[in-house]
Amino acid sequence: LALSIGGPLCVTQTPLAPSEHPEALFPLCRAARMCGYVDPKGKVVVSQLCTYAARFSEGRGRVQTANGKFGFVDAYGKLVIPERFDDASDFHDGLARVTVGGKSGFVDNSGAWVIRPTISRGPRALPSGVDDFSDGLAFISELNGRQGWIDRTGRLVLNAPTEDRDHWVSAS
Repeated sequence: LALSIGGPLCVTQTPLAPSEHPEALFPLCRAARMCGYVDPKGKVVVSQLCTYAARFSEGRGRVQTANGKFGFVDAYGKLVIPERFDDASDFHDGLARVTVGGKSGFVDNSGAWVIRPTISRGPRALPSGVDDFSDGLAFISELNGRQGWIDRTGRLVLNAPTEDRDHWVSAS
């Protein structure tokens, strides 16, 4: 790509072929940590939006703005979920894990809370206290003294064995 938005650039993701994901945008950062997105044809769509831009996941790109907060942009580069989270992960199974005030929860692709931020920090292997969703479940390091997998309502539906708890945290 031969692009310039006013300084040295780096592409932070290898673009997919346009036919594989036509609505995808790809992160592009200047050395000064001003990031934006380019479309599959290399056209700059979002210039200098944030200090960090992640690759797209399920139609949303995770960004961090100069205030240190995270939000999400859509395929047109519009900030559709405002930067209000202390931390965030990419979307998995239609939900993104986000952290506010030291507690984790999940939002949908419109930014609405699906599971409010009530999950406390976990052990070092799982600092957010909960993994991302996969196949409708997310591993949680501890919920009321138990650990296991929660469903999309935040209810513990599968307990992890109590012996060798560190194994279950790191294996998940």
